[in-house]
Amino acid sequence: MGHLCPGRGTDVILELAARLPGLDFPLVGGTAEDRAHWEGRSHRSNVYFHGHEPPARLHPYYRAFDLVLAPYQRRVACAGGIGDISRWVSPMKLFEYMSHGKAIIASDLPVLREVLADGVNSLLCPPDDVSAWAGAVARLAADAPRRAALGAAARRQLDLQHTWLSRVDQVLPDLAPGGPRSGVRADRPHPAAGLAVKGPAAESPAAEGPGAEGEL
Repeated sequence: MGHLCPGRGTDVILELAARLPGLDFPLVGGTAEDRAHWEGRSHRSNVYFHGHEPPARLHPYYRAFDLVLAPYQRRVACAGGIGDISRWVSPMKLFEYMSHGKAIIASDLPVLREVLADGVNSLLCPPDDVSAWAGAVARLAADAPRRAALGAAARRQLDLQHTWLSRVDQVLPDLAPGGPRSGVRADRPHPAAGLAVKGPAAESPAAEGPGAEGEL
């Protein structure tokens, strides 16, 4: 999910598709120009470019995915392919992955390690080591219990640490009744999926039509 501009790992995904022909790789998102660039480089029958979708139409894709990828590289461009945001990027798609309880494989970068822990709520791979990525994808694809465990751990962490409420409590603790606090309070509603649940979901991607902004 997301943009397909330089540094987002689209080239890694295309290489994974070549190495793992038995798996399907849907890419949801990207501008028309970026899609044309990558479609011109991809000739694999297991790669699907779905194009941009509004947020409310993304849920069927998330529900259909067995695992999700965040293969950010050491240089990451902004939308439009300019600049380098690799030291600061905090991708919204990462929290949406977590809210849907999906097993995550991500690049082992300092900024992503602020949220992810290898073997706890995700698997982390060196950004440019495609062999390591292929091994991680193959292992998780064949291990449904492991996928479920990683996804559940990611969802628990989201609920406790990354909701809008808990984020406000961390940034503005003095505004909370009784002073600083963390986590989710039981005495008021908490938007556990507030970072991702934006609209109704259909039963399958086919029911919603082709694809959003993204990587897998």
